[in-house]
Amino acid sequence: MRSVDAIKLVAAREITMRGKDKSFVISTLITLGVIAVVILINLAASGDDSHTVGYVGDQGRAVAEFVEASSGAVDAEVELESFDDQGAAEFALAEGDVDGVITENALIFNEEAPGQLETLAQSAYADAQVQDELRAQGLSDREIAQALSPEPLEVRFLDPPDPNQEQNGTVAFIGVLLLYGQIIGYGYWVASGVVEEKATRVVELLLATIRPRELLAGKVLGIGLLGLVQLIVIGAVGLAMALVTGVLDIPGTAIMTLLNVLLWFVLGYIFYACLFAVAGAIAARQEDLQSTTAPLSMVLLAALFGAIFVTGTPDSVLGVVGTLIPFTAPLILPVRIATGDVAAWQIVAALLIMVGSGVVLVRLAGRLYSGAILRTGGTVKLKEAWASASS
Repeated sequence: MRSVDAIKLVAAREITMRGKDKSFVISTLITLGVIAVVILINLAASGDDSHTVGYVGDQGRAVAEFVEASSGAVDAEVELESFDDQGAAEFALAEGDVDGVITENALIFNEEAPGQLETLAQSAYADAQVQDELRAQGLSDREIAQALSPEPLEVRFLDPPDPNQEQNGTVAFIGVLLLYGQIIGYGYWVASGVVEEKATRVVELLLATIRPRELLAGKVLGIGLLGLVQLIVIGAVGLAMALVTGVLDIPGTAIMTLLNVLLWFVLGYIFYACLFAVAGAIAARQEDLQSTTAPLSMVLLAALFGAIFVTGTPDSVLGVVGTLIPFTAPLILPVRIATGDVAAWQIVAALLIMVGSGVVLVRLAGRLYSGAILRTGGTVKLKEAWASASS
């Protein structure tokens, strides 16, 4: 059997077996549910403040109208309601019908001032007092308006920020969390599949017809394709929900960010899947996986924390160094690319290092895998696996 045919056969077997696993469907649905909750929370948090303000008397009405007029500057919506006396206004406030009450000389809230309502009201009251004073000095309404609304200073930037940077960073951050989950989840699938075949002696039957490296390549390829399909479905559905709800309004850049995450999933998965396969091969049983995969889990967790840190400081030393290390680049670089704070040479260098490391690691992992997969009786040391492998 040709190597390509053998790899395809093993990959098809993995896709069929793992694709029917209930955990595959359940994990997809759970992830989509979590994304939906995050989108709804962002939608609620990004909504404009809406307040109903009650007022009493002419002075209260003047201040309330100033609040209404200036609310748009802080993305708030204010609706006014008039009351005949303070008692009626306070009753409405206690019942929750209004968020605050403005009287002739006071601002009244139930427990605490909601949003920026107190700041708006204080500023409006100060403007009203200044207007009264200027009017008493004989200034016309036009002169008063000009005095209170001067031309703002022009704002310029030496290095103008990308207006979509924050949104891109959010998409990349969510993508990196998914990427971390996919790499560690599917890497563990590879490791558990290897040790299961080893413990049940199924691997001996498989190796009677195909070579160890072909078995390793097919397993990594088949499980990786499932992970990629799942990530594409999750990303596409999540992106569609975000666009429909208005949480995202830049589909072009968001899609590019998603494609960037998918690229680094492929590179990161190949890199780590080979290591997880070795971790499974040197284990004698499923219970040993916790110790053999622990170093990889720790490295991936450290890379995730690095990506979280880099989200706020993409041009830091950690960001640059993490970009050039194959163990951390799949999680750190997508965030830096999304924020736009990464030099082109760093992206090219990271790709070359990642691809080169992957090629070398595939060969090394293949040798270790072939040297350990048939050894039983306990956890195999890497030195023993290397020595046992045929060159």
